[in-house]
Amino acid sequence: MDGVETARVVAADGLSNRETVDALGMSENTAKFHLSSIYEKLDAENRTDAVLAGIRLGVVAV
Repeated sequence: MDGVETARVVAADGLSNRETVDALGMSENTAKFHLSSIYEKLDAENRTDAVLAGIRLGVVAV
């Protein structure tokens, strides 16, 4: 699973990092790495900013 798919799961379900790693079967460091990369690419400071940017770009559906 790549970073975009991780973001979709997190955004869609509103999961914490711990819940994300449990749901996706990855380490917490891997999830944090993907999320940090996504925040940087979207110029987002936090999860909410990233979700809003994903909605604007059509990557995250509500």
